[in-house]
Amino acid sequence: MELICKLLVYVTLLFPISILSLQECNFPAVFNVGDSGSDTGALLSMFGEPAAPPPNGETFFHSSAGRVCDGRLLIDFIAEGVGVPYLSAFLDSMGTNFTHGANFATVGSTIRRQNTTIFQSGYSPISLDIQYAQFSNFLKRSQIIRRKGTHSCLANRSDLYTSCVKCNNTFPVIGAGGVFKNLFPEEFKFSSALYTFDIGHNDLTAGYQLNMSPGYQYSIQ
Repeated sequence: MELICKLLVYVTLLFPISILSLQECNFPAVFNVGDSGSDTGALLSMFGEPAAPPPNGETFFHSSAGRVCDGRLLIDFIAEGVGVPYLSAFLDSMGTNFTHGANFATVGSTIRRQNTTIFQSGYSPISLDIQYAQFSNFLKRSQIIRRKGTHSCLANRSDLYTSCVKCNNTFPVIGAGGVFKNLFPEEFKFSSALYTFDIGHNDLTAGYQLNMSPGYQYSIQ
């Protein structure tokens, strides 16, 4: 059954909602790496609205949504099909919730690092290896933060910081139950999540624009 679910992921480009709504594919979270085809706010978070001009997803979301289109992206339809909220961009620190996954895609990203700046060429410095490093860091730190958020010594405290008499460590106080607990995914979701990749075509255009070998240019014409 696991193999069937993995194979079904490859046809989501044609039938994203109907395929992912199958009972066998019950994904508790979605993690995505990619470029402008699936960026849900990373570029907007890094460089502000001048870098992400309209329509910016406004037709559907009715406000600036950090998308290089006038509504939803494929990753948004995949999230709907899986039954999870729209993915927050990992680089967005304003009102984000990563309980059901995270999006590491940025506009202009490539698989290989580009020897140029985004201001020179338009290609993002957040290449695939950087996105993987972000995910790896997110995987580790999210669980550390969740444990801090549910630390028994911190419940029902209102001051900003407090020291635990048991372990002699200082933690930020976030109230009974822990706010952080509700903003990051449980550990089991990482092994059961849907992982999507939407990246690579910028590498072709980058090679062409940077005047690489004639054979390379001919291969993509």
